[in-house]
This record gives sequence, C-alpha cells and structure tokens, in this order.
Amino acid sequence: MKKVLVTGATGHVGNMLVKELYEQNYDVYSLVMPHDRIDYLTPYSKIIYGDILDKEGLKYNFQGMDYIVHAAGVIEIGSGNKKFVYKVNYDGTKNVMQAALHNSVERVIYISSAHALPALKKNELMSEIDNFDPKLVKGHYAKSKALATQYVFDFTKENDLDVVVVHLGSTVGEGDYKGSHMGTVTNMFLQKRLPLYLDGGYNFVDVKDVAKGIILAINKGKRGECYLLTGVQKTIKEYLDEVAKVAEMKPIKHKINYTFILMMSKFSEMYYKIANLKPLMTTYSIKVLKSNSNFSNEKAKKELGFTTRPFEETIRDVVNFNLELIIRDKKAKMIPKVGNGKQKIE
Repeated sequence: MKKVLVTGATGHVGNMLVKELYEQNYDVYSLVMPHDRIDYLTPYSKIIYGDILDKEGLKYNFQGMDYIVHAAGVIEIGSGNKKFVYKVNYDGTKNVMQAALHNSVERVIYISSAHALPALKKNELMSEIDNFDPKLVKGHYAKSKALATQYVFDFTKENDLDVVVVHLGSTVGEGDYKGSHMGTVTNMFLQKRLPLYLDGGYNFVDVKDVAKGIILAINKGKRGECYLLTGVQKTIKEYLDEVAKVAEMKPIKHKINYTFILMMSKFSEMYYKIANLKPLMTTYSIKVLKSNSNFSNEKAKKELGFTTRPFEETIRDVVNFNLELIIRDKKAKMIPKVGNGKQKIE
C-alpha cells in the first residue's frame, strides 16, 4: 500500500483529497498545524503535526513516504499579508521540494492555481504553458503561485525528483469547512443576507473532480508537466441562480454597479481589516471576476482521464453542505452558556 502525505490537509481540496485517497486504498497521512481542526480527517488518515515553513521538520515528516501532495498555501484576495503570502506559497514550496528530494520521494504533486497563468483577452481559450512569470499576472496570490510553479519546474529539471503540477479553477463543493470565498457567498445567500450580486464570473470546478484528478496525476501524470483541472465558466449570477433553484429560493434580481463597487472596495477592505474579518469583496477579487476564465481542461482529459460532474450535481452538494453548516451553527448558538462564557455541552 502506497504512502501519501498531504500538506494543507485541513483545507477544502486537502480534506476531500484525503478522503478520496483513503477510498482508493492509499495509506494516507495528513500534515496539519497544531491548532487545526482534525475531526474530519481522522476517519481517513493518520495525523502528522508539522509546518511547511520548517524545512528540517519536513525532512523528518516525509520519511518513508512514496508520494507528497503539496496542497498547503495561503489564498489571499486582499492587499494585506503580502510577506506572509510569499513566505508560505513560495518559501514553503521550496521547503517541500527540498525535503521530498532529501527523502527520495517517488513523486510530488504540486497544487498550483489557474491564476498563475497570464489571462488572455476577450475570452480566448487558455491552456497549459511551460514558463511562469509573476510579472504577467495580477495580485500577490497569483504572483506567489507563478513564482512557486516556476521554481518547481526548475527544481525537477535540475534534481532527481519527479514533480507534476496541477492548476485548479475556483473549487466548489462539499467539505468547505474553512469557508472559501464562494462558500461564504453561498452561505450568505442561503441565509438571505446577499441582496445584490456582482457582475463577472469564475471557472468553477467540483472539489470531488479535483480530488480524483490529483490522484490521476499521481498515477498518470508526466514528470515536469502541468495540467489544468478546471470546469465550467459561470457568471456569479448564473451560479447563484443555480443555488436558488436547488434551494427553492427566489433568485437575486439586482446587481451592484461595477464602477461604484470598485471605488468602494478599498474602503471595504479597510473595514474588514479593522473588524478582523475575512474580506468578501476586494479590489483584486472584483477585477478577477472581470478577467478571462476560459480555461481548457482537454490535456487533463486526454492524458490523465480527468472528468467533470454535471454542474447541477456540484451545486446540490454546495447547497446541502452549507445548509448543514447553517443548521449546526444555529443549534450551537442555542446551547446555554455556563458561568465562564463557554458553551455547556449536554
């Protein structure tokens, strides 16, 4: 039985990958931080505590592993935390590659982003490239992923380490415990706290398809190659209309003026920072909605056997998962408090 270690296992892609690896009879190990929630990982994997910024620790953690799937990273849509984004996404990736080489790991799968590719104009179809330049992409997140992806490709050329890269679109579906950007939008809509929608859209891909695609990359990917694990282009309006249909709710009728919300985005970002909240709308995220998201997954389909589920099934998973979270949260708020302010568990 092959041993697979997943970094970033508590994330959306990470935890669904751990489950899929377990179901496909791999011996699964989850690399998590000491403060991470792990209850949704323990049925499917062994837990290893570690940090991708600890290079020497990774050398110890990777001992005996056949495969490493490097899914850990910081997804940042705001303008803050610039140094931390590069530290985790670039320096952390360097540490993972060097620790994997040190332990003669059979193969590493690096989880990159479709945003690491320069956006073409006018909805031109975008496919895999072989050179990544941070100067050609916008936003610190995209730049950090472009830098890391190029480092990975250079590393596998210069060293005896087999690395395959997969680029993900906007991942949606069940298992979004930490609340991704679209997960938060969906949750707000289901609670009738989203009266308006933004113009523009993303390339959406089901997290279950992504998990299966990563395992296909482990088994069928070619060393030094990258694969776009992307799905379908949908506007935010189309996405929310699908959510409304499944949830049997009225769709949102009115949109926010693009120029107005772009002007206000800097102020809203300041508010989120002061309130210590995860930003929902930032200048970067608003501009991304207007950028080209027409990605081809033909290479992944042809070389890996990658497939995608009907979008309606994905939305059903999204709605059911978020409704469960909403119900659970409401029940938790109804539990009486004890003297010290903690919840009384009965």
